[in-house]
Amino acid sequence: MNLYSTTSLAEAPCAGEVAPVAFPLLSGCSTRTRAELTRIQRDASSESAASHLPVYLPVSRHPTCVAEPAEFGSQWSQPRNRDAGARVPEQPSRHTDGREAQPRPEIPLCDIGRAIERAGLVRRFSRRTTKLYVWWARRYVMYHGRKHPAEMGAGEMTAFLTHLAVEGKVSASTQNQALQALLFLYSHVLERPLPSGAVNAVRAKRPLRLPTVLTKAEITGFFQQIAGVYKLVAWLQYGSGLRLMEALKLRTKDVDLERRMILVRQGKGGKDRMVPLPERVVEPLRTHLRTRWHEHRMDLDEGHGAVHLPDALVRRAQATEDNWAWQYIFASGRLSRDPDDGRLKRHHLDDHNVQKHYRLAFRAAGVLVPACTHTLRHCFATHLLERGQDLRMIQELLGHNDISTTMIYTHVSTRGPGGVASPLDDLAE
Repeated sequence: MNLYSTTSLAEAPCAGEVAPVAFPLLSGCSTRTRAELTRIQRDASSESAASHLPVYLPVSRHPTCVAEPAEFGSQWSQPRNRDAGARVPEQPSRHTDGREAQPRPEIPLCDIGRAIERAGLVRRFSRRTTKLYVWWARRYVMYHGRKHPAEMGAGEMTAFLTHLAVEGKVSASTQNQALQALLFLYSHVLERPLPSGAVNAVRAKRPLRLPTVLTKAEITGFFQQIAGVYKLVAWLQYGSGLRLMEALKLRTKDVDLERRMILVRQGKGGKDRMVPLPERVVEPLRTHLRTRWHEHRMDLDEGHGAVHLPDALVRRAQATEDNWAWQYIFASGRLSRDPDDGRLKRHHLDDHNVQKHYRLAFRAAGVLVPACTHTLRHCFATHLLERGQDLRMIQELLGHNDISTTMIYTHVSTRGPGGVASPLDDLAE
């Protein structure tokens, strides 16, 4: 049955949808219902005219009349109980943690990902963190049969996290990553924060993992097998203790060749820090910068000299987007479209491509232990510690918040357990 008196709305909405209060028909309703709806229409029309906003009421799929006014509450949503001669109050559904379920999600399920991206953008999350949070939200929804997150709560989150630890056998860091993504979803996207301590999932154990450290001979063999711009990146990782993305995101203004210093901006946790520039890298880096300058001049002539600017600089200082000082040192060999404005720009090297060259170089150097790009950073800290550098300065160079994170390198250095003489060596032959 059509519940509207206008021809523009031809079909009756489904349960839980809304309709303008000026349109519902009053035929077939009780006298009390008709009187109440007439009063609400009159009040709502006056309020809507004052605010210039439409007023909506929930519409029922009952075949004879529209739903009772929203102000009556959910206890009047059921039809009459003819046997008892009165209406039977409907008990609101509840989550497994005791919270009342919301009758209608505020954000459609198809827009949850975009809502997470907007919330992450407001809080200046990196693109990778935002994409990861969207991925975990999707996996959480799919695990519970495409159920809307607003219809779930701490009980469903506990079941999902327990599934990751028990059946998925994920690491403690992966499970904690999923937990933080879902807490962000409920607190900052749906704006329905869960009570403290409501999630009681089986937690994956966090074992003590020692970092992989190569000898200086293995590091030398690795540098002999890698060449080009990838060797420069590897030199900065081992010589300055940079993470891979910190090295790739360096801009020309961040390197001081005279003072032999590198300013790392927006490192892990959004922190800046200063690290030394190795003397061996100065001349090769100077030559590379000359090549990059000529490449940048060619891009300017072709109209593609702009580069992606961080944060609000794209609005406040848009004239600097083609400035040499903001260009990436390790730029990609081809242009790519900026996801923010869709323009062709020259971004930095792809980290996956760098990792592939690292793997080939480690294999060619005969390194048997599983090594990756982060292994060079571990070697930087361990070899400094073995050379006598104090732990507090190493913490400062690595950008660690807690000294206990840096102390892990004492377990793999020759000044730690490796420097203890075994009593077996004291025995006579």
